[in-house]
Amino acid sequence: MISTVVLLALTLNATPIKVATMRLNLVGLSETKADFYTDHLSDRLGEQGLQVTSPREVATVLGMERQKQLLGCEESSCVAEIANALGVDGLVMGDIAMLGSSYQVNLKVIEAQSGKKLATFSAMVSSEAEVVTTITEAVEKLANEVSTALGRPLGVKKGGPKPVTPVRLAKYWWAPAVLAAVGVGLTVVGAVNAADAKNHLLNDVPFTTDLHAYVDQGNLMQTLEFVGIGIATAGVITMAGFLLFGREDPVVTPTVQVSPGGAGVSLVGVFP
Repeated sequence: MISTVVLLALTLNATPIKVATMRLNLVGLSETKADFYTDHLSDRLGEQGLQVTSPREVATVLGMERQKQLLGCEESSCVAEIANALGVDGLVMGDIAMLGSSYQVNLKVIEAQSGKKLATFSAMVSSEAEVVTTITEAVEKLANEVSTALGRPLGVKKGGPKPVTPVRLAKYWWAPAVLAAVGVGLTVVGAVNAADAKNHLLNDVPFTTDLHAYVDQGNLMQTLEFVGIGIATAGVITMAGFLLFGREDPVVTPTVQVSPGGAGVSLVGVFP
């Protein structure tokens, strides 16, 4: 019995919240703009994760004449009839009125069964151009209040910023490989020339006055060798990182482990 109740509760919570948008009532404004404002409201509500039935769909289900009759009725029975016919949780209604040089925007969501208000929004703006912006700002508040009142989560929001696709570095493995090759080349050049300078010092010192020149050459080549080793090592590690961690699904889970002495750092993972 308990499991059945829990299952029923989870099912209800997973059910998308459905609302029907009624054609907005305009006061002091051209009725030709009513459809535009209403469609804008419906689209923005849909982006908030609500499942929206548009006024055109409402008219198709109820019929134009019956829709007009019901919209003129303020009783909860009329609201329930519309909601039951459409299979929605609530009705979205509103007024946009021109008051002198200002515009009043009133929006509300009424629960289907009880007729009580689930959400309300009211704002006054100074120009008609701000009406659209105000409606856009209102829908998030309305959607959140409806979700809270019904105790059910909103669906996935639409129309938000598109996720940034991360760069997959695996395909650029050749760049650090080139760096590693340059490092190897410098290492070889440095090692060969350092060995040559050392050979001259060991074998030709008694017969030459260029002692300091060979010492300087040996030191320079030894430095070049160490730099080459560092570059090559960095290139190899970077290339391995690109190949292992730069894919859609990394083939290894990296873990950095520092030795007790603090002198060593190693990457531990499941390598392919």
